[in-house]
Amino acid sequence: MNPANNVETTSAGTIDKKLLDADAVEYYKDIAVLAEWYVDHPATLATAISNNETHAHTDSAYNAFVGELQEMDLRDENDKHFSFFALSDSERHVFLRDYVKLQAKVLDDKFKLAGTDAANDHTQSTNLLVDQVVKTSAYSDAFNFDAEAAKITVANPYEIINEKLTHNQSPVLPTTSGNTGLGLAEEDFWRIVANSNWLSAATVKYQPLCFNNTPQKFVDKIRSNVSKGLVLVSLPAGTVTGSPLAFNGFMYDVGHVAIISEDAGKIPNTINDDFSFTIGTNSDYGMHHEKIKADWTKKHGMAYLMKPVRIVYSKKWGIILNPWSSHAKDVNNSDTYQRITEVLGKPYCSMSQLLTAKFNPPNKFICSTSAWWAILVAHHIDIGDMYKPTIFPAGVFLSSNMRVVAQTW
Repeated sequence: MNPANNVETTSAGTIDKKLLDADAVEYYKDIAVLAEWYVDHPATLATAISNNETHAHTDSAYNAFVGELQEMDLRDENDKHFSFFALSDSERHVFLRDYVKLQAKVLDDKFKLAGTDAANDHTQSTNLLVDQVVKTSAYSDAFNFDAEAAKITVANPYEIINEKLTHNQSPVLPTTSGNTGLGLAEEDFWRIVANSNWLSAATVKYQPLCFNNTPQKFVDKIRSNVSKGLVLVSLPAGTVTGSPLAFNGFMYDVGHVAIISEDAGKIPNTINDDFSFTIGTNSDYGMHHEKIKADWTKKHGMAYLMKPVRIVYSKKWGIILNPWSSHAKDVNNSDTYQRITEVLGKPYCSMSQLLTAKFNPPNKFICSTSAWWAILVAHHIDIGDMYKPTIFPAGVFLSSNMRVVAQTW
């Protein structure tokens, strides 16, 4: 798959699940079953909806899973929006079957784009833990969502999944607020995190262009697609891993995320090492205007230029309007840029806040939550993980609400 700006419409009826990555199908199958569980437990659903109405996305009381269902943009034959929870049982089952195929296809395309055997490790590790709570059978077009949801015996599966995923990433949770990181070199910050077992780290093979790309080539590859408010995402070690923190023998890397701060027409022909066209954050300087070499090509020579999109589902089941279609709901990226400028100078999260980083904006950020927060408040689009209270670069890349438009190699 080549990144592109053009848009196309995808019909669920044209997708063969057998050709999709099994982990991609499993990930969205589990989401569909958990969605059915909430519908089958109206009291728990009502409590979650009520909490979501009174709490912000950045509050620990907010249920991101139910929030994602609430915010789905479903349209009837007259293009009028209606709620996922307004579907009849039969309509909902048809929609969920198509939803699994459509979303798994998007995730499968991203695995192919990453072009590495480790591309689905992040999703695979999530599936293994979710399956401890959402125990479902093999997925098919005859899949019975009611029967599968009935197998869930715990009182609140979302909370248990959330806890399992959080504690799996960090077997030894810190007991102190820890160093804020501000003024601490980024590499030292992640080395301390890894050595403290606060975040799981894996030894992986880095892609060569993580270190061998130049500022000029990096910018030239994406300059025609650049505009203020788009998102630049590098993956740990240039790939996707089950562990957010990668190590290659001398350097720890969690990847990086930042917001583009210049339009294409303002980018000079010659790119020097101090050129700045992103706003991001790290433990050295907090939220700041970044320099191309120090913040990118020195360690993140491979990056994807991405844009958030609002996915629209048509009442004619099987149609999803993707960002590669002129009918897609694109967003005003300048609004994202405006939001990120409002938090310039804000500090980086402390080490102990990494696993609950979504609860700290707009006062503190890690690189991924800065883009997540800016897009959320500007467009009410959530590019985060609906299970976990944090988000890392691999999660931004894999979000169904983010589309690749260019890459730096």
